[in-house]
Formats: sequence, structure tokens, C-alpha cells
Amino acid sequence: GATLPNVVLTKEDKTTTTLWEQTAPFNLIAFWAEWLPNGYDVLWKLRQTNSKYKETDSLRIVAISLDIQRYRWGNAIHPDTVNGIEHYCDGLAFESKVLRALGVNEAPLYYLADKNHKIIERSTDMQAIDKMLEKYLKKDNP
Repeated sequence: GATLPNVVLTKEDKTTTTLWEQTAPFNLIAFWAEWLPNGYDVLWKLRQTNSKYKETDSLRIVAISLDIQRYRWGNAIHPDTVNGIEHYCDGLAFESKVLRALGVNEAPLYYLADKNHKIIERSTDMQAIDKMLEKYLKKDNP
């Protein structure tokens, strides 16, 4: 599996950080946009996943938006400001250096990476990611 590079991400307040400044045993990086026909479904699925694994402290969720209209993106993510999902958007959609560096050419798209940034799963289907998360983050796993 390929390794995801450490790219610069833009926060809601327009400050920046890097993708790997923080890390967890497993990192779910999701690419989405408010304007996608299923954009709010993507957020809903991320919120469900976050709730399911929040207690394990083993999963970090990073949502990178392809939105151009940052105010619409900000309104969409507002409920997540306290629940642990990290949201980023540079307002450049598919022209973003981040998307090019991470090989993203479609949305939604999900990467599941380990603590060493190695890609475990890449999919446009959250169900495939869910299966991998269940495999690696079962509650009975040590």
C-alpha cells in the first residue's frame, strides 16, 4: 500500500495545520463537498462512525471539503465543531494542491490509513471502509 504524504490543510478559521501533525492508530480521511448530491449523507456517515468508535481512541476522522463557498461548508460542519471530526477546506475544490498530492479526482472518496500513514483501504463506498474498521477496531480487540 502507498503512503499518504503530509499535506497542509486549511481550518475553518483559515489557519493551517498538516495532515499528520496529529495521528491515531487508524486515520479515516474523507473527501466530500456540501454541493454533492449525497454531501450531507457523507457527513451523517462520518458522524455515525465517529460515535461508534469514539470511545476506542483508535480512530481519527479528517474530513476534507471540496467546497468553493466556504460559508456553506461552515454551515454544514457546524454541528461537528465539538464532536471530534476534524474539518478542513481551502476553497479550491479540484484545483487544490492537497487533492492533487493525495491523488483525489472524485468525491466522495475515503482513505483508511494506519499510524504510519500507509493506505489500508481506498474507496468511494463508506461500507467498504466500515468493514475494514470493524476488522481492525472491534471492541474485543486488545
